[in-house]
Amino acid sequence: MTTQHRDPTAAPSWSQVHAHSASLREVVRALDAGLPLPDAAAGPFADRDELLLALHGVWSRRLHGRIDVALETDGGALAECVGRAWLDTSDDLPGTRRVLDEHADEPVLQRVLRTEHRTIAVAAGLATFDDPPSASAAVGARFVATLRRRPTAPVARVRWWRRILG
Repeated sequence: MTTQHRDPTAAPSWSQVHAHSASLREVVRALDAGLPLPDAAAGPFADRDELLLALHGVWSRRLHGRIDVALETDGGALAECVGRAWLDTSDDLPGTRRVLDEHADEPVLQRVLRTEHRTIAVAAGLATFDDPPSASAAVGARFVATLRRRPTAPVARVRWWRRILG
């Protein structure tokens, strides 16, 4: 029997993309149910690093979408809009957030977390892209740390489309 090795530079087929996406959705659901990070070898992920990056991608896309909508539709201060977007995303993806926090010291996540913190700082008006990346990332990390310390009492939220429609 011959073993087939996938060429890492080759584009994945649509069936591989769909299988990868379905597996990632299952992992997110399991994490939200409180289960631990699964063994990446059991799914379409090459290793745990690839799975962690995929989970950060889910988190990041959701967060950036919420920040974009908040900045476009919320009349509040930039930092409040971005803070609300981060907290809402954290509420939507609690298992993913938990795993990313648990593995934040992993080398594979260090670069993407610095980029995320820098983006948050710039969106919140606390830094600019002209600032040194390490300085703006540090500002964003401190901002996120303050969000984590906020009380988690439920807040009555008005959906963005209700604000638009009046």
